[in-house]
Amino acid sequence: MDSQSRERINRISAKANYKRSVKANTSKLEFKKKGMEKDSDLIKAIFDLANIGVCVVGTDGRFLKVNKEMSRIFGYSCRQIEKMDINSFTHPDDQAIGTEFLRKALAGKVQRINFEKRYIHKDGHIVYGYVSSTLVRDKKGKPLYFISYVQDITRQKQAEKKLELAAQEWQKTFDSSNDAICLLDSKQRILRANNAMHRIASGSIIGKKCWEVVHGTSKPIDGCPIPRMWKSKSREKMELQKDGITYEVTVDPILNDKKKIVGAVHIIRDITEKKLMQAMIEESEEKYRLLFSSAREAIFVADVDSGILVDCNEVACNLVERSRDELIGKHQSILHPVEDLINGHSLTYLQHVSGKNGEVLYDRIITKSGKIKDVEIKGRIITVRGRKLLHGLFIDVTERKKAEQALRDSEERFKRLVESTTDYIYSVKVENGKPVSTYHGPACATVTGYTSEDYRNDPNLWYRMVYDEDKPLVVKMVSDIVSGVEVHPLEHRIVHKNGSIRWVRNTPVPQYDKNGNLIAYDGLISDITDRKLAEQKLAESEALYRELFELESDAIFLVDNTTGNIIEANSAAVSLYGYTHDELVKLKITDLSTEPEDYRKTIQNAPKDSNKVVQLPIAHHRKKNGERFPVEITARFFTLKGKTVHIEAIRDITERTRLQEELLQSQKMQSIGTLAGGIAHDFNNILGIILGHTKLIEDRQIDENVFRKSISAIQQSVQRGASLVKQILTYARKTETTFELIDLQTLLGELVAMLKQTFPKMITFAESYETDLPKIPGDKTQLNQAFLNLCVNARDAMPKGGTISIRANKIPLEQMRASFSKADKDLYVCVSVTDTGEGMDESILQRIFDPFFTTKPFGQGIGMGLPVVFGIVQAHGGFLDVESKIGEGSTFKLFFPAAEIQIEQTKIHTDAEIVPDLSGKETVLIVEDEEFLIDILKHMFETNGYKIYIARNGLDAIEIYRQHQNQIDIVFTDLGLPGICGLEELRRLKEINPSVKVIFASGLIEPNIKSELLKAGAKGFVQKPYEITSVLRTVRDVLDKR
Repeated sequence: MDSQSRERINRISAKANYKRSVKANTSKLEFKKKGMEKDSDLIKAIFDLANIGVCVVGTDGRFLKVNKEMSRIFGYSCRQIEKMDINSFTHPDDQAIGTEFLRKALAGKVQRINFEKRYIHKDGHIVYGYVSSTLVRDKKGKPLYFISYVQDITRQKQAEKKLELAAQEWQKTFDSSNDAICLLDSKQRILRANNAMHRIASGSIIGKKCWEVVHGTSKPIDGCPIPRMWKSKSREKMELQKDGITYEVTVDPILNDKKKIVGAVHIIRDITEKKLMQAMIEESEEKYRLLFSSAREAIFVADVDSGILVDCNEVACNLVERSRDELIGKHQSILHPVEDLINGHSLTYLQHVSGKNGEVLYDRIITKSGKIKDVEIKGRIITVRGRKLLHGLFIDVTERKKAEQALRDSEERFKRLVESTTDYIYSVKVENGKPVSTYHGPACATVTGYTSEDYRNDPNLWYRMVYDEDKPLVVKMVSDIVSGVEVHPLEHRIVHKNGSIRWVRNTPVPQYDKNGNLIAYDGLISDITDRKLAEQKLAESEALYRELFELESDAIFLVDNTTGNIIEANSAAVSLYGYTHDELVKLKITDLSTEPEDYRKTIQNAPKDSNKVVQLPIAHHRKKNGERFPVEITARFFTLKGKTVHIEAIRDITERTRLQEELLQSQKMQSIGTLAGGIAHDFNNILGIILGHTKLIEDRQIDENVFRKSISAIQQSVQRGASLVKQILTYARKTETTFELIDLQTLLGELVAMLKQTFPKMITFAESYETDLPKIPGDKTQLNQAFLNLCVNARDAMPKGGTISIRANKIPLEQMRASFSKADKDLYVCVSVTDTGEGMDESILQRIFDPFFTTKPFGQGIGMGLPVVFGIVQAHGGFLDVESKIGEGSTFKLFFPAAEIQIEQTKIHTDAEIVPDLSGKETVLIVEDEEFLIDILKHMFETNGYKIYIARNGLDAIEIYRQHQNQIDIVFTDLGLPGICGLEELRRLKEINPSVKVIFASGLIEPNIKSELLKAGAKGFVQKPYEITSVLRTVRDVLDKR
């Protein structure tokens, strides 16, 4: 620093005691300096903690600086890499890429480049990297160094390879499938067909339309799914009877990037046996299916030995986006991503069957559309007539552990086609008329229990696995193939790896070279054991579903609708309510409710016989010990043995309710935090006014008029500060949800008044309220939170200032239904919050109510503001709409149902001429630790005739009261005292004198604390800051109540 700069700073420092503005500017400079230091720390933290490789490379190609992710990607330490150059661990075939860019960049021909290249990891395996590199120059254009970002894309490359192999396997499956499959072009003509399709159709079929070759008609038959699919652009199907055979016909569209149909996959499947067996099963299971389908959780039932799914409920189907037909008979691995499987099974399945029976575990599942979901699984093994079954209760916990994965369109098409079959393929290579090697597809583990690797390591495994009695048939089939004799599908038995006997259909397809020599034969193995499993399930259904009734984790009741009597209850109900089973079945369902009359009306008005699950609007139940707890109840109404009954599933939601309240409270405190700067600014103004006028009063030469104005200004400032504190505490306080009639104009007006004091002055407000605005039923604290969140978001959207417009108006039912079909109240009140800020595009609008989604910089928001608003609006039976345009701002519209009965608030007028006598001759024990307040209270009580004792903490107060209890008539105490809390102080005073009268004063009394104090015997409360009249009136009222 030169001498002139030092002299200037000295001059400024010398004047700092006289000019406060200079002090403020100096503070701002210090703040800015600290901010720059924080930015530097932040940049270093980003470099070190980035989840992508970041490095700085010198113009000579050597590494100057690398982050930890670079070390993780390549296996070398940061120090080791910083001693290398860019080609030290680059794959030899790709070294020219980086060298060429280095040469061109230094020659000024290119500034930045993106490319893929291969590296060699320290342990020797290949790493694929996507590199983005930029040359940095100084102000004169001289090259300084390169900054490069390296993203590890090895998994992506491996996935692309797997996709290529999957396509090859699909081709074999297509040609070998027993289902008739054809591909249609954009004009519904057959583009390609497999062998089974050629067998169904007659003559040449390529280039013709399906109905021409299958039905011999010139147009689609009635119910044909092809025209319907062309309209819906989604899967269509029908069942077709032909020659005594039932076929399932499905058509799936093939869409291009513009969602236009460019073709279709057409599948015709023989489902005759399946239909017959389904009819038998459905006839037997009707009475149990109601209970099974009423369960709140998704339920899958699998055979322990084979892993085959034998049952699932509707919730389970919805969870994985599959029908029962697509699940039953499949291996449980169909529920999980392939990459999560271990030896063809999910990890949780293996854990539940090998030591963790009955435990709750976590896993991932995959839906038919490819969406990954996180689930909580409670698995339990039961034995039914010697057969072990694993019952799994799946609960979708994706909101807690949300994971999204996009699948390629082509991969989805192949996956849908493969999932339409229950087969796996094998291939046998033939040389010199003899089989020399065998390949079995990955799905072989599902049918046989052995993996592809098992067959590859043991070429004779398949033959040994064939059931002994059927081996001659298989030997003959192979001999015929090698001899060139035409062969047909062979059904035979195999011995599964677990020792069970299974039936398969073996369909071989010979492959010849151009000279007609046999070079291989491919085959399709289909598991046809389902018929046997279905027959066993038919016999065991009653025991199976009785076990399910007891397995359900929710309390389950079977209730007579007419009498309300509990017919049956499960063990979870016994555990939840504390009654024995015999006690429960002697009760009525209304005996468990805290709202028995509402319960009775709900049951009477419910549908008498319905297959739909309905929600019962009962909020709380009561246990045998009298404990009241929140519940969520779903029910299904139906007829059983001529009686109208219903099944109730009752869930204790105490923990969920507590978490929701904590989330709302957390959001409140975050909102208050965003206002902290404005609150501090306003309080400084208030303190400045009080300090200035106090200075004037100290000058005893001021005239009476100035003195009165100063006193008035001080009083108004105190009231202004007290009002601000009161409103902030209203937002921040933990309260129970209490619905009352809310005057929105008053509530919004108070909110705007506070925000004008706390928001930056460059934010202005505009208010507009329709006359005769009706009140709404609502919780004041929650509504304040919702409107505050919207205003904070509006402020953040206008960093350079702008206007927040708040409007409220009436909306009739007809107008509401134009936008919200579920609206059912005669009148609604719409509150809109509009800003003139940056606006949002469509992609952001679609996600603004997702939990934890935010567009704000890190550290400025957690993305829960708008989800909380959405939840509050739903809790009030309302609706929400958003309009936004980039550059024009956003408008949030909240619609609340108006109260059906409007109660006018009557103002009580008092006679201003009558001033009550607040003086007294009693003795007051003052307990306060602030000396200034002690002086004020002492003067106030003594000038009004009272005698006083003074204590400065709770322990002193107890001792003074013990010594002078016969003289002390009342205790006036602060709530927050040194030593012991107010509640403990009250309890000890009551031990000395059970009739002691105690009044508490505090700036903040939480509702739960106030409730405890009242139960303990507190007689009154005074809000700080208090006025003399308020204190005297409260003391006089308590003393006069004998």
